Amino acid sequence: MASLLEQSKGKKQVDKSSQIVDMQKKMSELNDRARILEERTKNLREKLHVVNQTALSNVNEINEVNSNQNTRIDELKKELEDMKNTIRKIAKGLSSKARDADVKIIEKYVEMMDSTRFISVKDVEKIVDEKLKSLKK
Repeated sequence: MASLLEQSKGKKQVDKSSQIVDMQKKMSELNDRARILEERTKNLREKLHVVNQTALSNVNEINEVNSNQNTRIDELKKELEDMKNTIRKIAKGLSSKARDADVKIIEKYVEMMDSTRFISVKDVEKIVDEKLKSLKK
């Protein structure tokens, strides 16, 4: 019986030592897995940081472009308003000036009243006298 007890103790010790070895292997595997997960988490955090920096840089660049465009739009609006005012002034000035048709009508009247074509009273009397003389002959 003593040998049975010794065998039983020996078996229990072998079982315990194999359990301890199994536990150590499992612990080592778990440690390896935890280390791998920590590295993956670290890599993901770094990638996320890079993505955030890039996004922030892009947002700042877009804001700057947007600001420049708004400034240019404001400048164009001012230039357009200045052009409108200039056109209004020109239109106002043109409305007070004589139109081409008006000028042509005035030219016709001036031609009709050409002083070189008028006959004086003396000239009429002279022509009438000449006609009367020619009729008497």
